Amino acid sequence: MGTEKTAWHPPFTGLIQDFGPRWTRTSGELRLAAELRGDDMIEVLADMVRDPNDRGSVLRGMWPLLVWVGLLEFKSKSRPFRRGDLNRLFGYGHTWLAAHATERGLQVAPSTWRAAGRSDLTLFLVVPKRSPALEAELTDLGLTLSPLSPGYHEVVGALIRTVVIELAVAGAAEDDDLMQWFGGVRAQWSLAARRWIGQPTFGQGAMNATPALEAWEDWLQEYLHTLSPEKIAELLDPAQRLAGLAPEERLAGLAPEARLAGLAPEERVADLSAEERLLLLTDDALRGLSELYLATLSADTQARIHARRGG
Repeated sequence: MGTEKTAWHPPFTGLIQDFGPRWTRTSGELRLAAELRGDDMIEVLADMVRDPNDRGSVLRGMWPLLVWVGLLEFKSKSRPFRRGDLNRLFGYGHTWLAAHATERGLQVAPSTWRAAGRSDLTLFLVVPKRSPALEAELTDLGLTLSPLSPGYHEVVGALIRTVVIELAVAGAAEDDDLMQWFGGVRAQWSLAARRWIGQPTFGQGAMNATPALEAWEDWLQEYLHTLSPEKIAELLDPAQRLAGLAPEERLAGLAPEARLAGLAPEERVADLSAEERLLLLTDDALRGLSELYLATLSADTQARIHARRGG
């Protein structure tokens, strides 16, 4: 029962770890039993002692809804909500309750354990925006949504408390660039947001988007769209792009600069292929690409990247 995570999932888990309240702990995988794994699920645990004034700096409307444990399913723009996803989330919730129904199922004080109950658990379905598929499944199950705050909706009629979070809407209300990024919004991001997105794009940690995961190219394409027009214009400077190339290489197949002459920076990027966009990155950014990902590129692109990386 479980699905493979996409390239969007580890960075989203990292987002919660980096910016969630300090009194919470986040795990990017849910393991309830040997036969049941939820690789695309996120488990959020409340510490026994919490600071009610600390609501973190991301998903600020979510933390007051966390009692002891939250099971969160994130649906990215590359793998949106599909019929059956809500039923699957409910299945995880009931399985979690069954697995923690023992006398030591839930620790609520340093020396106090008890069986977990339904009121201890909150299910969170995080989507870019509400969709016809989600509305159809709610209708099929006889459930409705009741607004809690902008972008946050409680599922009325669910046996376990369930909250649907629309990242694009909640991110706009909370003035949070990164929530809107994961919500599929394209905008001129702040420098801090661009830097944060670049870390899981080219870093080496467990919370990174990697070429081994589904939808890696989607993630990379969206990252390139976070670059400011000024930065894109600088990167597209023909003198920079053509430096070091032999004359026949400059003319072969008509260079991208020739195709893009006279276009605005954002139009230039839209006209490039994925590999041409990749070559717009700085040399330092190219050095962060893994060999695993480089092996997926054409021989010509690999050679150019290796040359710019210094071998």
